[in-house]
Parts: sequence; structure tokens; C-alpha cells
Amino acid sequence: MGPSRREMIGAATIATCPALASAAPAAFTVADLDGDLRRYVGFGAHNTGGAGDLATGDWIFQRLKDFGYQVARLAIEVPFFDAKESVLELNHDKLGVLPQYPVTPTSANGLRLRLALRRDGRDDASLNGCIAVLPLPLARHSSITAPAVQAAFVAAARAGASAIVAITDGPTGEAIALNSPTRSIFGGIPAVLLGSKTAAPLIEAATNGQEARLLVTGSGGLRPAYNVVGRRPGRGRSVVVTTPLSGWGLCAGERGGGVATFLAFAEWLPKAYPNADLVFAGMVGHEFENVGSRLFLKVAAPEPRMVRLWMHFGSGFATRDWHERGPGVLSPLPSADPQRFLLGPPDFLPVLMKTMVGLPGFEVPYLATVEGGAGEARGILEAGYTQLIANFGGHRFHHVATDDLRTTSGLLIAPAANGLRIAVDQILSRPV
Repeated sequence: MGPSRREMIGAATIATCPALASAAPAAFTVADLDGDLRRYVGFGAHNTGGAGDLATGDWIFQRLKDFGYQVARLAIEVPFFDAKESVLELNHDKLGVLPQYPVTPTSANGLRLRLALRRDGRDDASLNGCIAVLPLPLARHSSITAPAVQAAFVAAARAGASAIVAITDGPTGEAIALNSPTRSIFGGIPAVLLGSKTAAPLIEAATNGQEARLLVTGSGGLRPAYNVVGRRPGRGRSVVVTTPLSGWGLCAGERGGGVATFLAFAEWLPKAYPNADLVFAGMVGHEFENVGSRLFLKVAAPEPRMVRLWMHFGSGFATRDWHERGPGVLSPLPSADPQRFLLGPPDFLPVLMKTMVGLPGFEVPYLATVEGGAGEARGILEAGYTQLIANFGGHRFHHVATDDLRTTSGLLIAPAANGLRIAVDQILSRPV
């Protein structure tokens, strides 16, 4: 029996990168990476402090312990909201909406008010006392702090809107959850998110000034969560490896590839470099502008002068590319989504250019600068860690409910993980 189509796709993917074709036997395997990906997704939603996130933390803790690390938990607190109802009633329809964090619920009876559409600043005077409808620009949205998004929310609140419905327009047409600071940047009024796929009736109703009822009920507050930090003491300056563990929902593509690669490095590095000083950290609180990462940097990370190399596996490490056949209509491709970025310091870039050849997006690494960074990577660079190799990206299912196992696989993760393994091996083999 000949090779399966899946096996042929994997062979073709690896063949595009010469460095992988000649990789040492210690290469990370598709099966191991895929197994860890599936285990991660199997824990369920990874919202910080939720059941899936806590189970993930326990799993990472045990895996690091099994690899020989001294492991500890680093506690944080984050907002949470368990929604009972989250709907916008429009005429006789009920549109499901996502509460925007930090969540301000409505009363049990909701808010029944006139809708007002905000297209630009000229509409602001009409928003007072209304439910403001904010169509956001087409983008792979990620955070409410993005300039255009934040500006729309803040303008609506300053204009006196009583509530906000923001329409996220992304590749899938689904509602895109938005990261947020732990404190509201738009005045603490009720705010929700709706995907563009179901937004047409709302836009028409807002254009005509119709009434609608917004209902957001449930319970919330603060809940505990924790980073996982593993240490393997050794000689010389430290090698630090980090990845976020949390996010909105299953996070298969957003987080799964980075988590699987993080674990592969955690097992490989102590064997390949038995005398190296190693620090591994799986961090939560990503949804709240990286509060877990900021805490790790503040109390647990080695000083910048003591770090030889920092590897950070961020969002969208290795996700599937898709044909866009129409609004919200996607067809899967076997190749990786190129909308991913790789950063490195000047002396590492030539190595990365060689080991990442043929890998969409990663084959053109950028200089690691604060201005060019995003997510946790920016915070690491701001803290003065210049020896950073990091990735970040936003795939088509970034922050939507359907970011499941269709969006990535071990076959997509392995070429990127092994390309970075070879790069790290070459960098750490240099004379100190």
C-alpha cells in the first residue's frame, strides 16, 4: 500500500525546507506534536482561570516535572463572566452576542433603546442615550486596544451611548473576541460583539433608528489562575522558553502549535545541552493584555543580562491556509497560513533565514524591535530582552469560536518547530 495523502502532504511540506530534509534523528515528530496539540485542544475552552485552562496548567506542570524541571505555579487573578443570557432582540429575532470584557451586565430586564449607527465621527451626536452600533473595519481583529477599535469604543462612550454593539468583520464572519485590559477603557457601559455574518439586519435597523433590547446577564468577578514555571539550573546565562496557554475558547490554531512546540523544546533542550541553565514558562492571562506574562517578567524571569537566548512561541505558530471563496466561505489548503511573523536579533537573522526557508511567513524573519513586536513578544522586548526569537500572527480563525482542529495539525507544526530547533542548535553551539 502506498503512502496516504496525509503522509504525502507532510513529505512535501518538509521537502520545501532543505534544513529539515537533512535534520538529525532528534527531529520533533509529527506524531508527537500532533498528540500534544490534540491533548491541549481536548481540555476545552482555555479562558484564563476556567476549567480547561486549569487542566492545561496541571498538564504542563506534570510534563515539565517529568522532563526533570523544578516546577512552580505563579498565581494571578483575572476577570471572568459566566453568561446566563447574552442576546440582542431585534424585532422578533434574537441575535447571539459575545460580552466584551471587562463585562458590564444589563439589568435582568435588559436595555430597550433606540439603535444608532456610528460610521464615523459625524454620527457621534446621534449616539446619546442609544445603543451604539459600531461596524469595525475588515481585519483579523485581536484587541480592543488596536487604534481603530479603541477609538470607536471610546468615541461612542464619550458621545453618551448607553450601550455598544460592535460588529467585527473578519475572514469567517463570526464574532471575534477582543483582548482587553482588566479595567474598561470605554466607561464601563454594557458592550457586546457580533459577527458580520449575521449583522445585516442590525445595520438596517440602526440606519432606520429602530429600537432593540440588549440583554446581558450572568455572574462575574475575579478568579484565580496561574502561570507554570519550570527551571533546570545549569551553568552560564539562561535559555528562556515561553508560550501563552490561555485564550478565547479552544484556541487550536492560536495556541496549539506553540504549546506543542514548547513541550518539544522542553524535552529536547536538557538532553541536547545538559549543562545549560533552562527556564520554561507557560503563561496565562493573555486575553487581558498579557497580565500573566507581565507578572513573569516582573518576579520570575532572569535579568536581561543573564539571558543568552529567549524563545517565545506566540499566536498562530502554524495554522492552515484557506481559499477565501466569498464572505465567510473558506476552503482548506494543505499549506501554512503566511500571516505569521518571526522576529530575531541581528546576529540570529542569518541563521533563521537559512533554517526557515520555504516556510510561509517565517522565511522572511524581521528584526526584533519593540515597534515591530506584538503580544507578549512586545512586552519581552520592552523589558530589555534583546536576544529574543519570537513569533506572532493572526490566522483566519483567530479569536473565534470555531478555532478547532481543522485549523492546524502536527503536519503543519513540524516544519516550523524543526526549523527553529535547528536554528537554536546552531546558535547555542556558538562559542560563548
